[in-house]
Amino acid sequence: MDAVVDDDSMRELRRVRERVDRLENALLRLVSLIAAALVVVGLLLPYAAFDEQDELYDESMLTIGFTAGAADAFFAVTFLPLLVVAGATLLFLSLIGKRSAGRTGERLGVVVGWLVLLSAAGAGLLAIVPSGDGWDAGPGAWVYAAGAALAFVVLGTEQGRDFWVAERRGKIRP
Repeated sequence: MDAVVDDDSMRELRRVRERVDRLENALLRLVSLIAAALVVVGLLLPYAAFDEQDELYDESMLTIGFTAGAADAFFAVTFLPLLVVAGATLLFLSLIGKRSAGRTGERLGVVVGWLVLLSAAGAGLLAIVPSGDGWDAGPGAWVYAAGAALAFVVLGTEQGRDFWVAERRGKIRP
């Protein structure tokens, strides 16, 4: 009689674990999708409007490194690496849905998480510090920062990595 109860308990435990695994997978994919969407929208929204040599520019974070860089190389040097970090973040957010990352993937995720957070902080500082007359900051930096913060929670924090690193999944932490 006890063997039947134990078998039923084990089957029920397996079903509960499968349900929890499916819910965690759905949550990870949803949060990754929201973070990626915020990063992309933040890159496309207007970042800054400025007047340069009687020409009005209304640029997004995606284009400011190319257009403003012609007159001021600082923007090209600053925003082109930001685009590389954003691309790496989007790539990594799409890859973690497989939930099979090892130690190397975890370390890379932490680095990408910190880089995207630092890039958002830098873009936010450049948006609020006026570089001249006629500089108007747009919403692009703030939306990008929200996506970067969410991406950091998934990639850079220990609790976020518990969802997608294979060695951490299923372990109960105190």
